[in-house]
Order: sequence, then C-alpha cells, then structure tokens
Amino acid sequence: MNTPVANSENSRVAAELLRIAAMAAAMRVICMDNQVRSREQVLSVNCPPRPASEIEFTGRVPFGFAFTEGKEATFRVPSGHRFAIEHLLVSGADGREPIDVHMVTRSRRLFQHLSLAAGCDVTTPIVIHGSTENTLLFRNAFEPSSSTVPPDTYVQIWGYLEPTEDATSM
Repeated sequence: MNTPVANSENSRVAAELLRIAAMAAAMRVICMDNQVRSREQVLSVNCPPRPASEIEFTGRVPFGFAFTEGKEATFRVPSGHRFAIEHLLVSGADGREPIDVHMVTRSRRLFQHLSLAAGCDVTTPIVIHGSTENTLLFRNAFEPSSSTVPPDTYVQIWGYLEPTEDATSM
C-alpha cells in the first residue's frame, strides 16, 4: 500500500471512530437525562472488517480503552510499542459491594498481576510493553474473579502509546 492510500485509509478510520465516539457520548447524555439505568443503555455498531494496519508514529500518542457491562475487558498492546496507563476509572458500582480490579499481563516472556485502584489517577504510570495480552479481572465479595465487566459498570483506561527503542519488546 503506498503512502497516500495509507494516509487516506487512516483518516477515514479515524473519522469513523470519532463519529462512533460522538454517537456514544450523545447516547450517554440522552440516557442520563432520561434516567435510564446503565444496563438498559445499549449501543451496537457494526463495521465491515478492515485489513490489518500498522501503527506508524514517532512520539507519544493519547491512547485508551473503554469497556461496558457484559463485555470482556481484554486488550493487546502492539509490538514495538508500550502503553503507559495514567488513569483508570471504574464507574457505576453505586450502592453495591466495592469491586476489586486486577490486571493480568501475559506474553512469552512476562507474567504480571497488578491490583489497581479503581476511580483515580495512577500515581506512577503503569507501563505495559508491546506484544502482551492484558486482561482486567473484576471481583466483589459475592462472586469469583471474571474478565467480564459487571452489571451497571463502565471502565475506562487511558494514557499514552509510544514506540519503544527496540522493536522486539516483550
């Protein structure tokens, strides 16, 4: 794929993502205004499959993930990059037992299990290296750990993605 075509494809995908994010934000505002409970809020987006593309940038880029109730909270950091988590927000657990959030990171050379403080800025960024599979596990006093986001819960993780010096990162 030549550069002008790649830039055009990346611009189109970015525009679609912005449109979907704006639609999700608008739906959230409407649902909150109409006092609709989180588990009754549904937004489904179907997009045709896209060919795999490489991330091409040279510096830090804001990056993050959002997971909604009933979805698997897993993500992958691309090879040759690292993801620094600066913020973690777990919302919607009002009136219930507190939820413990743990993150398990796996790769061929690494296994890491962290307990995360839900709902605040991370004091020291948590750095996750590329080529890793990451899973958030949720647990309360009544149920075993699960990677499925609990009812009435919304999770956001954000920070920045940056290339590593060595493209063969963990």
